[in-house]
Amino acid sequence: IRALCCLTILYAFYGYLARSLSLYSFVPLNSVDLCTLLGNSVSFMTGHDEYQLLNETNCQTLQSTVPLLALGNNLVTDSQTLASAQLLAWTDVVNAGDWLLVVLVLEVDVRLQLRGMLKGRILLVSKVIKGLLYSVLLFAAIYWWMEGEFIDFCDALLWIIAFIFIEMNVFEWQVETARRAKPRDSQSF
Repeated sequence: IRALCCLTILYAFYGYLARSLSLYSFVPLNSVDLCTLLGNSVSFMTGHDEYQLLNETNCQTLQSTVPLLALGNNLVTDSQTLASAQLLAWTDVVNAGDWLLVVLVLEVDVRLQLRGMLKGRILLVSKVIKGLLYSVLLFAAIYWWMEGEFIDFCDALLWIIAFIFIEMNVFEWQVETARRAKPRDSQSF
């Protein structure tokens, strides 16, 4: 079950990466009247994961947006929207990859803790690495907020808070393990 879960998580990361790379497949749409494409299920990308079906009302307005770019036969956008979507898509990739690294470091921490090796320099290196990884996650959340992606921002913030509690549990476990490892003072009668 654990291996299946790991494969599913890695596949999700692959999905974010593939989605980001697909946004580089847009090509210039030269001299095409968008209104002639009505009825062909053509959508206009208005933002990251935001699409509007081309209709009689918006085709004239969108036609004035130049230059236009197309992906296949059913998706068009402008260069500014595409650039914004590419940055947001890469933020998804960085965020997902960063979470994979956070989980990996936590897994290593637990294994080292079980062996009594999570102390001193190793503990310091682990804390520094996790501090950097959590900083990247926080910057991604802030970027989503600044770009108006409030659901992504809230989701990221909730995950960060949840992992703070996980980190607190690991820290308490380290303190408890260290306390148990200290020899007890002999009591004199």
